[in-house]
Amino acid sequence: QRLGVIQNLLANDRSQALDEIHKALSIDEGLAATDSSSLKYKRRLVADLFNLAEILEKEGDVAAALASQGRAMLLGEVLTAADPADAEAQGLLATVASRIGNLLVSAGKPAPAIGVLGRALRILDSLSATDPANQQTRARTAVVHAGLGKAHARLGADVRLPSGRRVAEWQEARSWFRRAHAVWLDLRQKGSLAGDEAAWPEKLAAEIDRCDRALQELGGPPRAPEQKDRPR
Repeated sequence: QRLGVIQNLLANDRSQALDEIHKALSIDEGLAATDSSSLKYKRRLVADLFNLAEILEKEGDVAAALASQGRAMLLGEVLTAADPADAEAQGLLATVASRIGNLLVSAGKPAPAIGVLGRALRILDSLSATDPANQQTRARTAVVHAGLGKAHARLGADVRLPSGRRVAEWQEARSWFRRAHAVWLDLRQKGSLAGDEAAWPEKLAAEIDRCDRALQELGGPPRAPEQKDRPR
């Protein structure tokens, strides 16, 4: 599994990465079959399936990535049902749900994406309530906020919708992007971001500008009331 992740992230050799992840998946499926009650193996399977989906998405196979993440989500639900107090399992389920939501947006299915992302957000809000200082949970929450922004922006760009609905969707998108931007900016100022993550504030600022331009073109107000833009 680790070799697969390294090949994917560092060597950018997706063919080799897929081979390694498939090996890990085969091994962990065999272990899970011999001990169906073991949550440890199920947790490892979730990681295998998540990593497989990440590679498949880079390969452009969104349908296969969704199928892999769907299997991961089912196993994540087993983990959280076995121990609802397991914060790690809850966080894992939220991460998988977040990726499914973003994949659905990429697949041109923003409406169901909003439902899945909403579920991820509810889980993360619950985790934040018990551990508000957890920076990883804050970052995961910001990713979901950005995903919701993309989903609503996709709806706002749908010319088949009435103009009033499109304005409302762009306003909603802007609100979510602002929430994500506030969190990522704060994390960067605290030195909690590294690598590609450090550029997130600028990316989100560009998304906010895109919303403003779309609203201007549609004749709607350029921005939603600021009190709605506070980070959650």
